[in-house]
Amino acid sequence: MAGRRRLPPPRPFHCHEGSREPHWNHPKKTLPALLIPCALLPALQAQQPTQVGVFFAPGSQLNTPQSCLIMSARATAPGALPSPVVPILGLFSPSGTFAAVCDGGVTGMPPGSLDLFATVEGGANQPFLLAVSVVTGSLSCGGPSNLPCLTGPSLFNSIATPMGLYHLDLQPFIVLDGLGLGTGAPPAVLGTMGTFPLPASLALDTAANSGAEKRLAIQVATADPTHPAGVRLSSCFNCDQGVDQP
Repeated sequence: MAGRRRLPPPRPFHCHEGSREPHWNHPKKTLPALLIPCALLPALQAQQPTQVGVFFAPGSQLNTPQSCLIMSARATAPGALPSPVVPILGLFSPSGTFAAVCDGGVTGMPPGSLDLFATVEGGANQPFLLAVSVVTGSLSCGGPSNLPCLTGPSLFNSIATPMGLYHLDLQPFIVLDGLGLGTGAPPAVLGTMGTFPLPASLALDTAANSGAEKRLAIQVATADPTHPAGVRLSSCFNCDQGVDQP
């Protein structure tokens, strides 16, 4: 038509034309980005959080305000991711077992860890004793044994004493001795608020991974002037290591 200017036909757009190239569509840039996550997927899928469970022992020694072992724990088995931090013992809790399962087929991996977040509580400025029992050997489960893992509580002992029920073995290791029993362990006294923090970390390993398999138990005896024996026992914390046999 007269008086109208013809527009040129639309120019086709090419993705690789000059600076207009969308960088996210370039095959040389997207291929490595896709390959790297895909290569990591098997390793990520192989690592699972460590299986744990908490079990209480009916009729066992209880925590009291005068002698109380507060305990939370986290386990990391060799070749596995850490478990969540699990609360185990609190005020008036019975003695309890924190059980962690390791894969007995894992080899050539760094040892895992058992992380304990503990506090001893009682009367202000009262001395206390902390004892630990360690037993070499895990609990077998799965595989040829066909036994379930994480089945229930376990205690090394249950002996009635004037101080309460004693749940360690007969030759415990005395870590702290504020009661002056001549054990040679460092003394320990609760603070003015009646607390004493006790964080700790121990190796968690399996024989198949060239480590030592262990179970342990911890119990506290705290001075209590209101108790006939003058000392009162706390709940006992047990840790069972189960090994899931391949």
